[in-house]
Amino acid sequence: MGVRPRRFRAVVLDGQKGCTVQVPFDPSEEWGELPTEVVYQRVRGVPVRGKLEGESFDSWIILRWKKHFLLLDDTVLRASTLAPGELASIEVAPRSAVPKD
Repeated sequence: MGVRPRRFRAVVLDGQKGCTVQVPFDPSEEWGELPTEVVYQRVRGVPVRGKLEGESFDSWIILRWKKHFLLLDDTVLRASTLAPGELASIEVAPRSAVPKD
């Protein structure tokens, strides 16, 4: 895609559907219009590839309550040794959506 990864720091939040971090930018303003896919129910997300404390992962940035959030799964959280309430170093860039199995 030719876009540069975006780095930021954010606190890990314990949400209703799992852990997230609030993203301090709008992905479409940062990287231009991007394809989205349904992450769960009708919530659409921008597919991203990133690093959390140096641990690689694939995930989505979603829009909820007029704020952008990066979804974090348990595997990358365990590998990074982070827990809710802790400050994380994050790097993300858009990725191509992968068809679901």
